[in-house]
Amino acid sequence: MRRRSQKPPGVSKTHEEDGDEDTEQQGASAMPKIPSSVVGKLVSFSLLLLVAPILCYFVSLKYIFVGATASSAIVAVIAANLVLAAFVYSAWNEELEDRQPENKDSNRSLTKQAAPRE
Repeated sequence: MRRRSQKPPGVSKTHEEDGDEDTEQQGASAMPKIPSSVVGKLVSFSLLLLVAPILCYFVSLKYIFVGATASSAIVAVIAANLVLAAFVYSAWNEELEDRQPENKDSNRSLTKQAAPRE
C-alpha cells in the first residue's frame, strides 16, 4: 500500500493526488450493471456453441454419413453457424425491444395531454 504524506493545513493537493481519490470513489459505480437475463443468454448460447457442433459431428458421422468425416465436419460447421446466427438474432430482437416504448397507449395519452386545448 502506498503511504500518503501529511501536508500542513492550507496546502492544496496536487492533481495526481486528487485523481487517486476520484478513482477510489468511482470504483464500483463506474462499471455498468449487466442484467441477469443477458448473462444467462450468453452462458446458454456459449454452452450450445460448445455442445451442438460436437454432437452434430458425431451423430452425423455414426448415423448419416457412416465414416465420412469431411461431410460430418461440414454438418458441424453448419451447426455452429446456426447457433451464432440464433444468438445474433436474439440479441438484435432484445435491443429492438429495449428501444420500443413498452406501451403504445401510454404514448398516445401523453401526446393528448401535451396537445393545446382550444
